[in-house]
Amino acid sequence: YSIALFGLASLDAGRFDDANEAANRLAKMEIAEGGASYWKLEINTPFNGWGTAGRIETTALVVQLFARLTAHRPETGDDTQKQNGLNNSISRGIFFLLKNKDHFGVWYSTQTTINVLDAFLSTIGETHPDGTKNSTSFTITVNGESMQALKTTPDQIEPLVVDISDKLIQQKNEVMVAGTAGNPVMAQIVSSHYIDWSTADVSGRNVNQSRALRMDYACDKTTAAIMDEVSCSFSAERVGFRGYGMLLAEIGIPPGADVSRESLEAAREKDWSFSRYDVLPDRIVVYLWAKAGGTNIDFKFRPRYAISAQSPSTIVYDYYNPEARAVVAPKRFLIK
Repeated sequence: YSIALFGLASLDAGRFDDANEAANRLAKMEIAEGGASYWKLEINTPFNGWGTAGRIETTALVVQLFARLTAHRPETGDDTQKQNGLNNSISRGIFFLLKNKDHFGVWYSTQTTINVLDAFLSTIGETHPDGTKNSTSFTITVNGESMQALKTTPDQIEPLVVDISDKLIQQKNEVMVAGTAGNPVMAQIVSSHYIDWSTADVSGRNVNQSRALRMDYACDKTTAAIMDEVSCSFSAERVGFRGYGMLLAEIGIPPGADVSRESLEAAREKDWSFSRYDVLPDRIVVYLWAKAGGTNIDFKFRPRYAISAQSPSTIVYDYYNPEARAVVAPKRFLIK
């Protein structure tokens, strides 16, 4: 991470020899993974990045450096063999960035996403001699049946959406995306599924701890009368030395509960690490600054309806590295 930043700063200062030296060191640190390549982050970034998000951000910075070096060939005096090596590393790095997009279509945190997009901008947008941009045509085939041909350009912002639901079958499906112009094409498939909590418990998964975070959530009762006061206690803590910065927690409550904002304000005034909160219809979102010993929040709510329902699961995760998370199973509330 630091070497890539040094190389980029050297380019901005016109010190091409220093930038080349940084690139040479980074080329030796490249780690291959399934046709892609990444560069490992050894420490937390100045923007609280670590883990997967930090590794992606580091790779994006390296790709930016390599791409900018290839654009300064006269100044750097690189030979063809080295230029080909940089181009190959750029391609493998871009592949790593593309295939590590999260299910929201971005890259975990704002800082990481910005650096990834900057890396893309430094490598795409080739133009013809007449100034027009190269376009890419490709086709989608579902279970052997071709859909309509599609065309896109490097500066296209809007995604191309194709509905293939009527082509799917209740067996194994095969979806193929093929480029027709010899240009590389990347496709992302996002799917979601659910499993029963009892099944999750039987599988031996520890649902209230992760490698980096620990959480506990309990209420004094789950059976109550309408508008009866329910007191709850929530605690979250970062475990070990991995990561720092803000944590987000989503605390599940029964639908339509009247949350006591006075109790939340009292908890926030008592502990500086409790930064802010938002009350939603079925959960409370809290923003926490991690500290030694963790953060404890006591709050109250009153159920307004007679229901028998489960709250959402309660989760806490690292704002800058959401793969670090802890989960508590939903609570069933019986309100009479």
